[in-house]
Amino acid sequence: SAGRASQAGFTLLENEPVIVDDLRTETRVSGPALLHDHGVISGISVIIRGKSRPWGVLGAHTAKLRHFNKDDAHFVQGVANLLASAIVRLQAEETLRLSRDQLEIILQGVADGITVQGIDGSLVYANNAAARSMGYPNAEDLIKTPVTEITNKFDMLDEEGKPFPLNRLPGRVALTEGNASSATIRFRYPDTGIERWSIVKATPVYNPAGKVEHAINIIQDITELKQTELGQRLLAEVGTLLDTSLDYDSTLAGVAHLAVPILADWCLVDLKENESSIRRIAVAHSNPEKMALAQEFQERYPPDWDAPTGVAAVLRTGKPEFYPVITDDMLVAAAYDEEHLHALRQLGFKSVIVVPLAAQGRILGAITLIWSDSGRCYTQADVDLSMELARRAALAIDYARLFRKAQELNTELENRVARRTSQLQALVNKLRSEVAERRKAEEALRKNEAVLESLFESSPDATVLVDQTGTIVRINSQAEKVFGYQREELVGKLVDLLLPDRYRERHISHRTNYFAEMRTRPMGAGLELYAHRKDGTELPVDVMLSPVVTEAGTLVIGSVRDITERKRMQAELDEVHRRLIDSVEAERIFIAQELHDGPIQDLYVITYQLKAMDGSGPLKEALSQSKETLQHVISMLRSICGDLRPPALAPFGLESAIRAHAEKLAETNPELDVHLDLMTDGQALPERMRLALYRIYQHAVSNVLRHAEARKLSVRFAFDSEKVLLEVSDDGCGFEVPRRWIELARQGHMGLVGTAERVDAVGGHLEIHSTPGNGTTIRVSVPRQEGRDIIYSRGLSSPTIGR
Repeated sequence: SAGRASQAGFTLLENEPVIVDDLRTETRVSGPALLHDHGVISGISVIIRGKSRPWGVLGAHTAKLRHFNKDDAHFVQGVANLLASAIVRLQAEETLRLSRDQLEIILQGVADGITVQGIDGSLVYANNAAARSMGYPNAEDLIKTPVTEITNKFDMLDEEGKPFPLNRLPGRVALTEGNASSATIRFRYPDTGIERWSIVKATPVYNPAGKVEHAINIIQDITELKQTELGQRLLAEVGTLLDTSLDYDSTLAGVAHLAVPILADWCLVDLKENESSIRRIAVAHSNPEKMALAQEFQERYPPDWDAPTGVAAVLRTGKPEFYPVITDDMLVAAAYDEEHLHALRQLGFKSVIVVPLAAQGRILGAITLIWSDSGRCYTQADVDLSMELARRAALAIDYARLFRKAQELNTELENRVARRTSQLQALVNKLRSEVAERRKAEEALRKNEAVLESLFESSPDATVLVDQTGTIVRINSQAEKVFGYQREELVGKLVDLLLPDRYRERHISHRTNYFAEMRTRPMGAGLELYAHRKDGTELPVDVMLSPVVTEAGTLVIGSVRDITERKRMQAELDEVHRRLIDSVEAERIFIAQELHDGPIQDLYVITYQLKAMDGSGPLKEALSQSKETLQHVISMLRSICGDLRPPALAPFGLESAIRAHAEKLAETNPELDVHLDLMTDGQALPERMRLALYRIYQHAVSNVLRHAEARKLSVRFAFDSEKVLLEVSDDGCGFEVPRRWIELARQGHMGLVGTAERVDAVGGHLEIHSTPGNGTTIRVSVPRQEGRDIIYSRGLSSPTIGR
């Protein structure tokens, strides 16, 4: 700082230019030693002014005496002003330099790539993140490289995988159109197959003249985010597809097409048929020509179950296989011959993943994913996504198979319980008459509203009127009595309230199906229906459904009849039927015993008496004929006893009884070829079951002898822990099997009617297969239930008839 006595200090204090004519005689200030040493005589000093304070003082001095004037002061002040401007500019440049250094540090630390393009498109700035994203070690190397060389290193694609137009790159749009722009771009490196996703945002920078001078690009890498998004989208679409159908062959083909081209250029799905067989169910590729090539390749080179790698190995081990890059050496090692190698090279595999379809600890198949034409390569993240895709597909396959099996079991169960008896025929006719009368009543109800009200309320059945949403519109007084609800408690509520909980969910779909195809019919034909009372109890019912068209829309009248009493009567009829059969069998046993212990023994006595008698001539011949006649009668009576009560049945089982009967049959009918396929049962089956099956066998053989004109008779008897099977077949003339049992009775086939009664009495199932000229097969299957003394029948059921 300048002292007060110095010329500079005095100038600052005066705040104006100071002129010294002769320093030697000056009294206001004293010059510094420097000026005296240089012999300075005259001088002028002015302030170098700053914005907030002076920068300093500018002095001009001469060793000669000179009288400076105001013009000289103005000139020197002008020079001082120029110096002040230069100082300010130098300060601003230093501040800008510091700011640039700080900005460079910030930009280099940013994770996103940042570049600046000149108006010609060349790079004038780039941070290291941008350089690394484009495959350069640092920003300097990137800036030195021409733009065309940079863009040739990778393919730029849009979100759909199509080439991205270069003129629509955000930087070029900002430079040419002066607008900020952004785009999502996929950068694919052909040499490695690596693909990166980026959001590129460009902003134009204008010069003072208002023209675009630069474009700033911000490149945000969203590869992981996009891969996750595409993976989740693919899994969601696959899940939706798998839920649409239980036909897993078609849905897995759909899965393969969904995977292309998001996850693969090729997608193949193979299923494991057995321990050494593979079935390919789907091949997907975007190019039809490639599909044909794959089909030809599959036919010429089917999967080898013993192959050490590939689909077969994954099916054997349950472990995925991952080949990030397929080299030519790998193809050479995998090829069977030169022709096979040529075909593999033609397919152009780049990268491969094979993942197992596994569920419930079982390997069901495999999914193969291949990058080829696109040049991409798989990563571990792709393997994880493929495993999840395969897991979901495998669960869908497993569920579909379980559902099919459940359907088959359900169908078998329904066939077993869907039986009816001839004793109920009259009741069925009565019900049909009531249905016809009800239809007439419904027609009358449509014509007369007053009659409708009267009939609705006076109906002996509980009547419920329901709309298409399942909401109860009206009920009659009988419904109040049957269900125990007041009208106001049911009207406006869903009809599901009157169903047991176990039926409610299924009833929704049944109701929808009925409104899609409305007609008057009974509900649940062939099924046992139950209703739910307010007090929580259930009652068996019959329900008749009838659509009715009203001004408010189509409604359904449900007539519900309590059949509790009918069920009780049917149970009693079934018991009477069983007891009648047991009584007949007991009577047969009694008769057989009486014949054996009475008349047969008496006839033996007479035979012995005749043997004791002697004679000659005509008397001897008469005695001999009488002996033969008695022996014949005894044989007939013994045969009748055997038919009434087979001697081998009780102690040795059904197999021994049938075999003994068949031997006699072969003796008496040598023209008939009898073939037996019998399991030994001994005492394994309940006696009632053995006797019933033996009577069925007797009736069947009797029909063959009397009606079939057969040359061959086959009898098969087998059993396991669940059921017993008896089958009698012949190659005779056959007959036309009617669809209803009553027609068999009308045609005189009472033996078959009796057979059906015996089958039903032991809870079995009867099948009759016959057509004229093609023989007849009678097949009986009976559930094997140990310790069951009483079998309650549901009446004579309809046979399973084959034509």
